[in-house]
Amino acid sequence: MRIVTTLNENEHIVGITSALEAGGYNPIYWDKSRKPAFDMFDEIRPDILICESKEIDKATEIAINEYKTKVVLFGMYFNKQITPSLLCYPSDITKANIERIHKSDIPYVQLQKAADAAKYINGTYMEEYASDALYISDSVQNAIQYIDPLHEIAEQHRLRIVGHVKLPMAEYIGQVNLPQLCSLIKSTNIGIDLGGRHLYDYIINKIFCVTTLEQDYMPNIKEFERFAKEPKLRKKFVKEAYQQVKDNHTYFHRTKEVFDQIGYPEIGVKLLEVLGNKVND
Repeated sequence: MRIVTTLNENEHIVGITSALEAGGYNPIYWDKSRKPAFDMFDEIRPDILICESKEIDKATEIAINEYKTKVVLFGMYFNKQITPSLLCYPSDITKANIERIHKSDIPYVQLQKAADAAKYINGTYMEEYASDALYISDSVQNAIQYIDPLHEIAEQHRLRIVGHVKLPMAEYIGQVNLPQLCSLIKSTNIGIDLGGRHLYDYIINKIFCVTTLEQDYMPNIKEFERFAKEPKLRKKFVKEAYQQVKDNHTYFHRTKEVFDQIGYPEIGVKLLEVLGNKVND
């Protein structure tokens, strides 16, 4: 099976691609800025294309119809010249709004955030990477919005900041490779999650975190100081959250949800087996 995913920063597409790679399905990244639609379709002849609705231009529409490619489409709207096999609505849109805009028989899902367990699970604790708190800076919007809480934490704690979005703080180290990032996660006391992007990645590594996302697993970033002084309480939170995330909230689960909907349940079965081999208690 030939699966193509577009090269972008959509966290769901990134997570699904990671899970497919871990399952041995070898998804192909399509960089639209380097390879036109007709060239890609002629060369790859994809069975499935996973992309955002804004990436579907006229040439891609024609190619999709010509090659009868199944399309998993992330976004709110799409051109009626194609018929997606599955629509994936943003997690922050209300059910009422989905019911208002979804006027077709096309199946849809509303994927929730999850742990990229295929990517972030292989770190080890390293003393040279140890920190009181870690922030992964990969969102410009989050960095601008929450820079003040990061400054407050840095005043009293050993904070490390890594990622491709540069912050004007002495604690910003810069970009690191994936093995380094995995070990930085394993070597921190408290992960800092802004906007929900890495909440579940910390939890699947059994690392306590504070977050700005409204959910039931971890406390708000405003409670950082309280939990910084309570390691036993942090451990209790992690123990309860870890099992829920491992059983329900990884991109192996989200990918299964997608491929069940488009007629490939065997892919989901295999991916959960892979997850079981990667994550052990």
